[in-house]
Amino acid sequence: MRVPNVNAFLHFYQPEPPPHLKDKARERYIQKHKFYSCNSDNGYDYVNYVNTGSKNKADYVEYSGDNEKSKGLFSANGKLTKKEKKELKQQLRDTKSVIWDLVVSFKPEFGQKYCNDYESAYAIIKTVIPKFLKRAGFNPDNIVWYAGLHENKHHRHVHISFFEKEPKRYHAKDKELHYSEGYIPQSCLTYLKIQTEQKATDITAELKALRKEITIAHKASISNNIRYQSEFRKGLAELMIELPKSGRLGYDSDNMTSVRPKVDKLIDCVIKSDKNALQAFNAFNSALQARDIKTREMLARNKVNEKSWSQYMVAEKYLADVYRRLGNQVINAVRVFRQDEISARSHIVRKRIENAREQRLLGYSIKLQTSLETDAILAFNEYMKELEQSKDFVNETY
Repeated sequence: MRVPNVNAFLHFYQPEPPPHLKDKARERYIQKHKFYSCNSDNGYDYVNYVNTGSKNKADYVEYSGDNEKSKGLFSANGKLTKKEKKELKQQLRDTKSVIWDLVVSFKPEFGQKYCNDYESAYAIIKTVIPKFLKRAGFNPDNIVWYAGLHENKHHRHVHISFFEKEPKRYHAKDKELHYSEGYIPQSCLTYLKIQTEQKATDITAELKALRKEITIAHKASISNNIRYQSEFRKGLAELMIELPKSGRLGYDSDNMTSVRPKVDKLIDCVIKSDKNALQAFNAFNSALQARDIKTREMLARNKVNEKSWSQYMVAEKYLADVYRRLGNQVINAVRVFRQDEISARSHIVRKRIENAREQRLLGYSIKLQTSLETDAILAFNEYMKELEQSKDFVNETY
């Protein structure tokens, strides 16, 4: 049986216990809320709640930042000072918001390798929590969160607690703003687990190195692409004739369906114009494929329905976007080239332009090819930065 490298557990406590709770259950709920809100009057501590066996009496803030088992309490801006902890406790005592308790737990060998110190825990949590909050329907700027990495069990785990600063949920019934009720869909926790493992393993490191390789290779290819100039010029001349003369001319438009393969062929010429450039592109493609393979493994471990896996894949998405961006540049260049001929006022001028087309096309194709290579460098750099920051890596809907 495959065990996920990352697991997540979530509880929440409203300022007032749910009306269906009676007697002892109601009292237990009140005590738990007091514990999380730093209003405890009986020394009840979080360790008892999670059955860790600690005998220390402490509120949740103290428990999360206990140096005997924790790497230190931190928030989005890093480790909390004594003053900041004091201010946090006061916020917790005063808030009318639901208080959420989130535990992100790592499989023993995984946690020891990828989340073994404050620095790694901080780098992971500060990146994934805002995305998790946004996916759960919150404005991250309206959330106060704090966390602590723990080592007091055989597996590393991070305790995270958060609450809303102000009520932001509009209720049409009373036309007032309210705090959230607390429930967060399981799909958001699944998203959090996948994002956490991706960030922890830093599997974009290989892509960072490839970005530099691609940039160098493409710069070299600008002066070494003669091999494909003839094929590129021939394809460009064909596209001059076949490009639709009306309708939308965007790369993805239905109007371009019949000629899109020719556009793609021109882009292939640019990519293959230099041996080093081709090797770099293949390496980039391989890295993306490897990224998707690792993501599939994560999804399988977390028992995510295979029907939704495509939403997490990135290789096809990023390669398609390369062709879309470069394709639009090709299409626009052809449109401008052809417009120069159409705009000629007299038959004699048009004839002169047509007779010089081959020479003009040669110069234009070299200029366009160089421009495409430059744009490809910019595109690869942009995509790599996105991957490093884990932005747009996962589609925001299942």
